[in-house]
Amino acid sequence: MVTHFVLYQDGSWQSSYVLVGLVILLIGLVILFSLPLWRINSPSGKLKSNSAGPPISESLRRPIVIIGLLFFFVYGGVELGTGQLANTLLIEARNLPQAIASSWVSAYWASFTVGRITMGLLAMRLGDKTLLNICFGFTVSGAFLLFLNLNDVFSLLGLMGMGFGLAAVFPILILQTNKRVGQEHAPNAIGFQVGCAGLGGAALSGMGGIFAEYVGPESISVFIFVGALLTFALYEFMIRWEVGQLAARPQ
Repeated sequence: MVTHFVLYQDGSWQSSYVLVGLVILLIGLVILFSLPLWRINSPSGKLKSNSAGPPISESLRRPIVIIGLLFFFVYGGVELGTGQLANTLLIEARNLPQAIASSWVSAYWASFTVGRITMGLLAMRLGDKTLLNICFGFTVSGAFLLFLNLNDVFSLLGLMGMGFGLAAVFPILILQTNKRVGQEHAPNAIGFQVGCAGLGGAALSGMGGIFAEYVGPESISVFIFVGALLTFALYEFMIRWEVGQLAARPQ
């Protein structure tokens, strides 16, 4: 959308920001006027009140919580970093025109949207574990295709594969937090997980930009591929840690 305004509307990039701002304002108004629908009533008809949970410091002393925060930090860097850095990779390293590069980035986010809808429809049939294996399969394979740079078609398929694969990782692992860290620590953990995902998106995207400046723009593809591998490795480590902790508990 921004590319359309910049390339075809005499460089008026401000117009795209106005349009996006209006959409966000509309969403905000919808949420504001629908607030009464978000209240949860107990069977007796009274509003539920959450009792005070454990302090944040206690939650952060649990290793499984820290492992989860590290995972979400790297995941946020891969998801947002791919969307932000792919344009530089495609233009400066692979010499694609701006209009085509922007359409590829749009395809990445479009496949992300399609993936989230598709995985949501499959969730009840396949289960979380199978879905996550599919997601990481698409993510790592897509990052590898982008890194290989065999030709434009495979690179585009790599970007779209990453978007499709990453789509369901965040919501599934957020949903699993209650079981993974315990109901009493879940609110604290989820808050930090969301924050770490945003922080990783900012920090790792910036780091990728630094690599591109000093090493070369093609290093972005390496950065994305290594990030995808690290995300999968952290997920596997987190699962194995959780299984080990369950096995160590007295029966």
